[in-house]
Amino acid sequence: MKCNLIVLRPNSKVQETREVEFKHGIPVYPELSDLLDTEFARLGIGDDWEHVTVLYKGRRCDMFVAEGSAHDGSPRNEAATEIYRTAWMDRHPDADPEDLPAAYGVAVLFDKQVWF
Repeated sequence: MKCNLIVLRPNSKVQETREVEFKHGIPVYPELSDLLDTEFARLGIGDDWEHVTVLYKGRRCDMFVAEGSAHDGSPRNEAATEIYRTAWMDRHPDADPEDLPAAYGVAVLFDKQVWF
């Protein structure tokens, strides 16, 4: 399976996008974990990440953020926050988005479902 990996950085409108291919047709945990560990290490974040299911461009996708980034002083990530809140806001358009959690630090978004 091929999909795009998109790096969303706080305070940046520039997205780093590259195609990745999973060898087993669908991502298996060891392969996905290795990819994410490598990506987060490359970004200087470490290898403790957590998964968030999101709605991106109208379909279910998966985003990963550094574990604890909401509490470690990492800056708010506006692009990741908007994506993180999309599903809720689509179903509840009168809700105040600022009542919802935000994303902090660097986020790694896949444009397909990779977490099974």
